[in-house]
Amino acid sequence: MSDTAPIHKPRASLLIKLKSFLIYVVMVPAAFFANFFALVLNPFLPKSKLFHWVIGLFSFSIVHAARLICGVKFELIGKDNLPKDRRLGHVVMANHQSTWETFYLQLVFAPNTVILKRELVFIPFFGWALALMRPIFIDRNDKRSAMGQVLSKGVERLQAGEDILIFPEGTRMPVDHQKAFSKGGAVLAHKAGVDIIPVAHNAGLCWPARSFIKYPGLITVSVGPAISTKDRSYREALAEAENWVYQESRRLLAMQSKKLEEKLSNHNNDSGVCRFFH
Repeated sequence: MSDTAPIHKPRASLLIKLKSFLIYVVMVPAAFFANFFALVLNPFLPKSKLFHWVIGLFSFSIVHAARLICGVKFELIGKDNLPKDRRLGHVVMANHQSTWETFYLQLVFAPNTVILKRELVFIPFFGWALALMRPIFIDRNDKRSAMGQVLSKGVERLQAGEDILIFPEGTRMPVDHQKAFSKGGAVLAHKAGVDIIPVAHNAGLCWPARSFIKYPGLITVSVGPAISTKDRSYREALAEAENWVYQESRRLLAMQSKKLEEKLSNHNNDSGVCRFFH
């Protein structure tokens, strides 16, 4: 879905390109050490502690390396909507624009269970460490089997108090588009009798999907009010979550675009700060 103006991508300076390269210099050894510690610490720590020391520290290092090196700042709004009752988990449904939110949301909703494609487990070392985090691996080519895996394992994790993080668009989308949400997350929340927590952000402005470049700027992550799945169909809950994320994403995008246009007009030059409406 998109009813916004097209977005113009500014030319990245040599300095921005160099800083973007440095992020990957940080990510590779950080991933290696995270995987190593996951394998070493697994026999001695419960999942919640393992998640904190491995996924938490890895995600923290990437998010803050991007802030310090590339100027990718961030803010979290809607903190009052974060779950307070931890007896049951929640299904967190977020729009998907880049890799950045996959790191940052690990810090906001922890510990959590993520849903990953099965092929990742076969990657030597990396896949083995991923498996220790007990994600829900699915075969995306077999939708019926995938849904069965999500429902059977997902309900168990939710009842144990773990949140489940889902990107219902299924793929990273440009910042000015949103793909229709798949029903899996809403069906799971409905079956488990738990709330959906909608999350919207504009991370694709600074960390675009499928792009090497990381632009300096401010990413805003917004947590919406909990959406109940009780006494209603999963379709109604899904529609409410999708609509909230869509409307909030548009609001964040328009707000950031206005700020960037004002900044660019004041400086009267194009320094490659994020991306903006043209």
